[in-house]
Amino acid sequence: MPNYAVYTRTSAEHVVRVRNLSTSYPYDLLKLHFHKESLTGFPENTVFWINREGPSVGFALRSDTQNPPAQGGLK
Repeated sequence: MPNYAVYTRTSAEHVVRVRNLSTSYPYDLLKLHFHKESLTGFPENTVFWINREGPSVGFALRSDTQNPPAQGGLK
């Protein structure tokens, strides 16, 4: 099961890495139904936000599990 780090984004575009969790959310659905964005200055390099803009919660494949999951890979 892939492990994801949780991120939050404020209306001022401030991004915070909250905590780690394990989830069985299929990676391919994450790529299709969330909004992909690059991260800078955090252990993970890509986050998938629930909302395209404004306050949101996002999920990023943890940096210690960056090998592509069975369902697909980061593109």
